Amino acid sequence: MPAKSKPTNEVAITYHRRDLGRADNHELDFGQSAFPHAKDGDLFEFWTEATGTHFVLSGHKGHKALSGLSILENVAKGFGIPNYCNVQVRVHSADSIPEHLELEHVVITFKDSFLSRSDLWRVSRTLQHKAVYANQMYQGADQITALIKTCYSRKGEKEVQCGVVSPQTKVVYRSRSATMYWLWQMSMDMWSYTEDGELYFDLAVNSLIQQFMQTWE
Repeated sequence: MPAKSKPTNEVAITYHRRDLGRADNHELDFGQSAFPHAKDGDLFEFWTEATGTHFVLSGHKGHKALSGLSILENVAKGFGIPNYCNVQVRVHSADSIPEHLELEHVVITFKDSFLSRSDLWRVSRTLQHKAVYANQMYQGADQITALIKTCYSRKGEKEVQCGVVSPQTKVVYRSRSATMYWLWQMSMDMWSYTEDGELYFDLAVNSLIQQFMQTWE
């Protein structure tokens, strides 16, 4: 058993839907009666006998009437978790990430926004000690929106559905809307003809830029 982990419990898991009027919509809520020693942000590792699914999510304290676990509906369907099914659960402290759950690196994509180096640093810091999963939307308190595209396990560096970001996890950022500007300094020579009868301007556009774009792609 990994260090600082709680014994396995079998509990029922139900769906809840995202409430657009709330800012604290969590993927997973846990009942305090079923997990009296668990804290907000602890890592909940699951196994389902119905589908054989194995996954991990960061947990948060739910309402007092919650006796087991409640998972966001679209997340559950993405993992293939039926509503009102029983799952085996093991709780890990977020400060002691089990090696088999730790991610080697994650790929995050963003679009139609500019992220500075300080923004990227804050996103990376925010994700540390948290469970993430493929195709998860990241929405930070600083209005940054991005997509956690893929996750790679530290064991064998293979692509996995979910895992935990540690301080050693590499976070790779990729823009889906990169923009490039070309600044040309025009001179009389650009309107001169080459020995083949081609304008130097046309030669630059049809040759230099095309070669560069092919290399970039």
